[in-house]
Amino acid sequence: METSAKKQISVTHTIEEGWKVMLANFGSILLLIFVFLILLLLITLLFSFLALLLENAGWHTDWVTYPGHMIINSLTALATANTTLKLADGQKIHIRDLFSKLPLFLRMLVANLLYLLAVVAGLICLIIPGIILAIRLNLFDLFIVDQGSGPIDALQKSYQTLRGYSWRWFGYLILSFLILLLGLLFFGIGLLLAFPTVAITRALLYRKLTRINPDT
Repeated sequence: METSAKKQISVTHTIEEGWKVMLANFGSILLLIFVFLILLLLITLLFSFLALLLENAGWHTDWVTYPGHMIINSLTALATANTTLKLADGQKIHIRDLFSKLPLFLRMLVANLLYLLAVVAGLICLIIPGIILAIRLNLFDLFIVDQGSGPIDALQKSYQTLRGYSWRWFGYLILSFLILLLGLLFFGIGLLLAFPTVAITRALLYRKLTRINPDT
């Protein structure tokens, strides 16, 4: 039964699904990307200004730089997870979907930090454990947005959900890298097609995996 269930998940087929969903919603996706990039630019300018003030005061700018990166990563994860899950479910996306999950920001921020610490600790332990953790914990953001899970619970659910599927998920990550690289080669414009495709594919795979593992 388990083997049969695994055969139902094809990474390449899911990428094709993600491509079709992306094309069907390309106009809305472009609008949301444009709006979100403006938001990120404003946040980046704010942190750059704070870093300049600290530098002029003789402080280390790391006090602003590292938290700034974590905040931007967490905001991006919330917006991406929310919009791609809606697209994976066949729903339309709107600008408000970029911000509707902001109440979960603190959970995402803590989970991002825990994920980073776990992977770094694993890499220190002969590298291989870090790679395994980077793969097995990779779904935590989707669990936070989809189920409202806490940071530790989301990481645990991701680890459990990808049990037995690590190689398939690794294959997805490799194919995603190649797709993004291909998009980058087309003067970067191809990223407007590549990034939404791999992000939607990730949400589609998450849906399929959680159906197979209903306890998560």
